[in-house]
Amino acid sequence: PSTTARFGFERCLKGPFQPTGPIKPWPERLATRGGTGQEVGVEASTAHVRRRRRRMNLCMRRFSAIRRQRRIGMDGSRETADNRRANHGEMAEIADRSQSNVYCLWLAYDGTRFGGWQLQKNSKKVLTVQGEVEKRLMKITQLDRGTLYMQASSRTDAGVHARGQVAHFYTGNKTIDDARALQLSLNRMLPQDIVVLDIREAPRGFSARFHAQEKMYKYYICNKEKVDPFRRNYTLHVWKKLDIDRMKDAAACFIGQHDFSSFANFRENMPKRNPIRRIKSVRISEEAGNIEVEILGNGFLYKQVRNMVGALLSIGLGKIDKQSISDALDEGETFRRGRRNPPPWNVAPSHGLFLEQVFYPGIFE
Repeated sequence: PSTTARFGFERCLKGPFQPTGPIKPWPERLATRGGTGQEVGVEASTAHVRRRRRRMNLCMRRFSAIRRQRRIGMDGSRETADNRRANHGEMAEIADRSQSNVYCLWLAYDGTRFGGWQLQKNSKKVLTVQGEVEKRLMKITQLDRGTLYMQASSRTDAGVHARGQVAHFYTGNKTIDDARALQLSLNRMLPQDIVVLDIREAPRGFSARFHAQEKMYKYYICNKEKVDPFRRNYTLHVWKKLDIDRMKDAAACFIGQHDFSSFANFRENMPKRNPIRRIKSVRISEEAGNIEVEILGNGFLYKQVRNMVGALLSIGLGKIDKQSISDALDEGETFRRGRRNPPPWNVAPSHGLFLEQVFYPGIFE
């Protein structure tokens, strides 16, 4: 064991071998007994070490037993072994989720104070949209988080807003007779910056994430000298004049199927995803200094939309040209890996981004 772990367990030992003063180096401790300076033989020293190891192993087994008996759940609550066995029993009933009842929620939320959609391990410290919705659903349906197994069409980042987020949850063999009543109950219990727009029963086996055919994002920019203080949390303020024509011309480079590795951020331990995405349209409109960038595609990588908007802003400010985007798309993953410096644009801040709509043709019209 490490020095820290060894000394930590030694504090738990009882008997004459518990250290009472400064801990001596190992050779000195083997050569003396009880701190009296009395010399001992090699045999006694070996027995001394064996006894110490047995006691340390006993302490380690006791600590391991405590950890097995009490574990911290995802919501911060302590879950006993009996409760876990009961939960596993419930999950076994609906192990094949294709046979479970599925319900779909449409949500709108203000992401300003949330750490994103997805529930975090330290859920007591990081407030998430999923955590807030699941907490109320668990209370109403009397189902645990493992049974509900809620997933969203898009795991929006911290500060990103949504007008048309879609999520599904399972109920096992239970059915919801009145979806309208469930919607009203959720809206009464949820904080005011989260609203459930609709609840519908979905076909069995439906997934809000994997059955989504297209997603639409919108990014809002205020290109004025002064920004409206009531919109500061929902639009990016750029006081320098942007060249809208150059931005529209460069936006055409994104349309089509490309390797968007150079427009994605990658984190450690992030699963490898296919970087090929198809962008159907990129529309840029302006009215009285308020700019709206609308991007429609079949899917997006981590922070892809914000990187695309950041590149368009750099073009509008004259920092880079249209060819920089074309080169990044052509070179794909090698573009980012081959650069010693960061790309020639900044990731656009999250507060101007909205998940506008998710499309499920043939399932929900």
